[in-house]
Amino acid sequence: MRVLDFSSPSAQKKSQKSPPSPRWLNALQAVLTGGWEGYRRRQAEGQVIGLLGSLLDNRFVVVRGLSAGEQETPLPPLLVGPPGAFLLAVWPKAGFFRIREDQWEIMQRNTRNYRPAKPNVVQQVKAQAEAAAAVLRDALGRPMPVEPLLIFTNPGADVAVSRPVVHPLLPDGLRRYAAQLAKKEAQFSPAEIYQLLDALRPPEAPPPPPKRRPKPPAEPPPIVRKAERLFDFTPRQWLILGVLTALVLLLFMALILLVLFSQGAGRPV
Repeated sequence: MRVLDFSSPSAQKKSQKSPPSPRWLNALQAVLTGGWEGYRRRQAEGQVIGLLGSLLDNRFVVVRGLSAGEQETPLPPLLVGPPGAFLLAVWPKAGFFRIREDQWEIMQRNTRNYRPAKPNVVQQVKAQAEAAAAVLRDALGRPMPVEPLLIFTNPGADVAVSRPVVHPLLPDGLRRYAAQLAKKEAQFSPAEIYQLLDALRPPEAPPPPPKRRPKPPAEPPPIVRKAERLFDFTPRQWLILGVLTALVLLLFMALILLVLFSQGAGRPV
């Protein structure tokens, strides 16, 4: 069984040669992204995918991180194979639960009675399966029903059912269900499955435009280059040159004034 993970851009960009991230770093990212509940659910999804991977062949593919419309939260993993498509919604908590049609109930510890619980997990899983079916219909061009599976991964969980609208499975029941899937009649050809997976793959971001190299400055004329070589002075040298120029100008003006006064003094009254 193959796994396609679209849950994060980093998962899509990682090459096969790049070293895997440390487990503690992946766990920290999962907690920061989805909180503790999201982290537990993702760990339980990994357990389910690992179990199915040991039971199903390469005709089956699990798609993680599939988004429906504008929803920010991705759908649960989706199992696609010749028998059809199946939503792998997991429930990692322990307890006694009951599913009556589309109602979700939890046994109370004090009274030992079942009470409706919120949020209604059964209706959530049903809506997620319908959203996934809409995504597959748009991608494949024809209806592709999605069977919702509610998988209880905690050994301390037990579920009672009465005409459930979703298919509940305990760990042992998941093994039997996977064995039956491999024997079911094919509804989709391998070509249709490849077409579907290509349509589901998120579009790659366009490469950034190439950076324009700055144009080199225009070559100055030869006379300018010659002048730059001749007057390539340091700031201190320019200061000394300026002071000397000012002194020469003052001396020149003093000589002019001296000549003018001497001529005026030599004239007869």
